[in-house]
Amino acid sequence: MKRLILTSLFFSFTGFFLFAQDYIGSGNTDVIISASDESGNSTADHILDGSGLLAKEYEATRFLQQATLAYDGDDITDLKDNDFTAWIDSQFTKPITYMLPIHDAIYAEAENLYYANGGTGDYWGPSDKHFHYAWWQTTMEAEDQLRHRVALALSEILVISANSDLSAFGEGLSTYYDILLEHAFGNYRDLLFDVTMNPSMAYYLTSLNNPKTQGPIRPDENYAREIMQLFTIGLYELNTNGTYKLDGNGDEIPTYDQDDIKEFAKVFTGLKGGACDDDDPAGCTVPFGRGIFGISKRVPCVMHEPQHEPGIKYLLNNESTNSTGMGDINNAIDNLFEHDNVGPFIARRLIQRLVKSNPSPDYISRVASAFNNNGSGVRGDMKAVVSQILLDPEARQASYINDPDNGLLKEPILKFAHVVAAIDKDNPSGNYWNNGFDFSNGVSQHPMQSPTVFNFFLPDYIPNNELSGLYGPEFQIFNTRTSINWVNYVHRWVINGVLFWDWEGDYTENVYTDYTQYELDAVNMEEFINKLDRLFTGGTLTDHTRNEIRTALNGIPNNQYNQARMALYLILVSPEYAILR
Repeated sequence: MKRLILTSLFFSFTGFFLFAQDYIGSGNTDVIISASDESGNSTADHILDGSGLLAKEYEATRFLQQATLAYDGDDITDLKDNDFTAWIDSQFTKPITYMLPIHDAIYAEAENLYYANGGTGDYWGPSDKHFHYAWWQTTMEAEDQLRHRVALALSEILVISANSDLSAFGEGLSTYYDILLEHAFGNYRDLLFDVTMNPSMAYYLTSLNNPKTQGPIRPDENYAREIMQLFTIGLYELNTNGTYKLDGNGDEIPTYDQDDIKEFAKVFTGLKGGACDDDDPAGCTVPFGRGIFGISKRVPCVMHEPQHEPGIKYLLNNESTNSTGMGDINNAIDNLFEHDNVGPFIARRLIQRLVKSNPSPDYISRVASAFNNNGSGVRGDMKAVVSQILLDPEARQASYINDPDNGLLKEPILKFAHVVAAIDKDNPSGNYWNNGFDFSNGVSQHPMQSPTVFNFFLPDYIPNNELSGLYGPEFQIFNTRTSINWVNYVHRWVINGVLFWDWEGDYTENVYTDYTQYELDAVNMEEFINKLDRLFTGGTLTDHTRNEIRTALNGIPNNQYNQARMALYLILVSPEYAILR
């Protein structure tokens, strides 16, 4: 009887080296296998049956990094033997976890806690603080994780921000975010309409109470400009693959000019608040001109026809509109939505937010084609767009992991949300009330707190270093201040063990890191490093980083508590955790 001997090196990785005297399937009935690591699931016994190979788990981790805000070890285990298409389809059917009801419930609870614990005077709010509480609570608990990941991406394309007077209106921020959630799997045309009619957007980009031409007064051009430049077609005409169309001189072709802005500005006139503020008496009516402080932020704007610009308005592609106020708005949105640029323009921006900073023209073309036609003749179907982005070969094929043009620098908020979800926690109250102010100040990002309508970073930002020539949007907020602050936050979460402070005062409780299991895991150093690699870096830890972690842990002998803290700390400040490949 022949004896087949297989020797596996670095078995915890996705592949192993074989030195075979024969091959499996040649009639051998007695197989001896040895492995360099004989601990846990890395024993030699698991090689032949495949249970020790972690490729599926690493693939699941990579997918979850792209498709969710907050996954943990159980999510990896559940997905590793599942079909990603089936997972996406199941996410499409999950009920929407709306933000506004959670925001209202949290505000009521926080207000009650304030008075129950001796608070005097008015409890301020609801404000952006309560929106951020709701965002974190929802992110940690919602089952429709893909929808919330796409909504966050959309919030960085169709931007409103609490860095404005909107900071006083948590209900306004929540209502707007619910539009993004509702249409994340809907139709982009419907999203454009609801965004246009939202009072917070109308206030932020000054289309609220925008009057018709009156003497020297002309309609405000702000929303007209941004709906074209940032929400739909961009500055220059695009091919389906995202490359620029060129004129006979080889120059880029502008999509619109100042005259077009003036014409679209006429369209977006006459909008006013749709209802009075919550504190107004019943039966209140909203006059044209009442500002954001006096109207409901929960109800869409309505048209005040006497202040809508009359007459013909010239749109793009030799089209025009001359209708009622709402007729003009719908015609203008249709005109933009049908423009050839929208597919590749939105495709590139969503790919950059979910998968990679430098998608190939072919990748953009495939996603844009899904936007243009979902296979059933429907344009703007976000389900088709999201599916194509996440299932595309450039998102799924393992060969791209080692492509130097592949990947992205993770946004700080994505790293933070994942840490809170994946790390073992002690959360006595069950609340995840983080106002985000400190984090935003430290790393220049928190949801709906962009400094401008242009988002936290620009899609065409190119870092001024050896990556020159490649886009790296997130690097625009990565600098000596924010990078050091990230390390300081990891120190607070892992070494000090506090994930969230008690933001409401002494009558609420912190969220702590729980080291109970980590101390047990740290008994076996290699197995512990493998576990953290699976959970946080998806099998991408380099030998260099592994050796650095080993060296640090060997310097803390016989103290599993401190070893556990050090291992977590080093993983979360590693370059492998910072980059999504």
